[in-house]
Amino acid sequence: MANDVTVKIDIRKPAGKLGFGIPLILTIGKAVEYKECFEIADVVDAGYKDTTDTYKAASLMFSQTDKPSSIAIVGAESADAAVETLTANADKGWRRLVIVGAETAALSSVIDYINATDDKMIQLLHIFFGSDVTFRNIVESFFPACGQFRVKE
Repeated sequence: MANDVTVKIDIRKPAGKLGFGIPLILTIGKAVEYKECFEIADVVDAGYKDTTDTYKAASLMFSQTDKPSSIAIVGAESADAAVETLTANADKGWRRLVIVGAETAALSSVIDYINATDDKMIQLLHIFFGSDVTFRNIVESFFPACGQFRVKE
């Protein structure tokens, strides 16, 4: 007996929100409890004013055409406390990490932590506002042995 399956693939529309987990915005510089946010007002309720980089990052996520149904936010007092904060919240359903407020040097331990996990990923190029983290700094700091990465002025 044949079991036929019909699959419809629409290349004009992304696959959707499932499968990638909840994006987590990690803010360095202020300890804040993990909170899942379903709208931008939830970010304000968690203590982030509309002038903060965390609010701006969340606002960009929620303004996407194919926006996530929720995002999560958490804050670590310092870059040194970031891995401890992530470890304490590792089982909360987030998968993609977005960092706000970290200097390039501080990212090394967070990257090592993410690389050691099976189900998490970091989006380094989605580090938003107000830090010294630039694409150039990331490339030069984390890919120095890889000559094919060059950043044009």
